[in-house]
Amino acid sequence: HRCFEMYLQETGLPYRCKRVAGSSVFWELPPATVETIRQSASLPMPRDAYRVGWTMRRAPGALVAGSSGTAVVEYRNEGPCTWMHPVHVGIVWSPLAPGGSPRSDSDRALPNRRVGPGETVSLEVAVRAPSIPGRYRLEFDLVHEGVAWFSHQGAPTLAVDLDVT
Repeated sequence: HRCFEMYLQETGLPYRCKRVAGSSVFWELPPATVETIRQSASLPMPRDAYRVGWTMRRAPGALVAGSSGTAVVEYRNEGPCTWMHPVHVGIVWSPLAPGGSPRSDSDRALPNRRVGPGETVSLEVAVRAPSIPGRYRLEFDLVHEGVAWFSHQGAPTLAVDLDVT
């Protein structure tokens, strides 16, 4: 797998690889890398693979504290690697008033498919408002489950400010 090999070269991790009949066989990988692959059920990607472009197609309106709404987001794979099934849309609510701390929703929006380089996905995302009224920033980020949040790899997020009453 070309992207996995790019990741190993980028991170300087030791490995051995043999190409057999159009496939790659890797061995002598560090135990931590093997554990990441086992837990995430996918291969880590090079930093360049975390490039994404966002469009807000429909933002939820003002929400009542604790209620649910929907957003429609569109994202495009702008990197060189196919994103596998464990790449999902994650949600973070951040209060805009001083003193509040961000919270991540445990909910994820699942495209339930691979997304190749240059492909765009439009996805309806259920969002549950915080239980405390106020003005919040609702931020959408992609997460490679068990591996990394895209924003932690330098990718942009998509954000909208909302009133929670």
